[in-house]
Amino acid sequence: MEKPNAKGVSIMRRILALLAVVVASVLSTVTAASQEATPDACPALSREETADVAQRYLDVWNTRDLNQFDAYAHPDVVHHWGQGTDTTGVEALKTSTDAFFVAFPDMVMTFDDVIVEDDMVVIRWTLTGTQTGPFFGIEPTGNAAEWTGINIYRIECGKVVESWSEADGVGLRQQLLPQEPYATPEG
Repeated sequence: MEKPNAKGVSIMRRILALLAVVVASVLSTVTAASQEATPDACPALSREETADVAQRYLDVWNTRDLNQFDAYAHPDVVHHWGQGTDTTGVEALKTSTDAFFVAFPDMVMTFDDVIVEDDMVVIRWTLTGTQTGPFFGIEPTGNAAEWTGINIYRIECGKVVESWSEADGVGLRQQLLPQEPYATPEG
């Protein structure tokens, strides 16, 4: 292959520069057209609206209406449980949540604190209920329990797209299972 001369290199540089300008112009036009076609596809929510989405999503624990997730969760929602495997998708979320309803049919959740920052909502909650069904390997005990936790929600376009949960699982298990006596040194 023959090496291009200085004039050839200069022409190639001009062609590449012109090509870069054309590509940038096309990308700019496509981006602008896309934004014009869907200017209100995802309007910004107020702090109150953002908090309301997370509270209605979490209120499923009180209403036991799992179909409420359809209205407030993105179809591909990801929930990171503090213990156990992450849940992806609305149907998997319904199944995981229903396991709690089976174990604690009288469960009541209260929202202790709600904090909103941009698209994130933090809710500190308290759950109370009586375990009358199986619960993650624990047979029904009939024990009343109260436990606390914190959930964090990321909201996009009025839907929960991702959430994280941290709950006092140790405290809950202590209320459900008989306590083993602690060994004490003889002395």
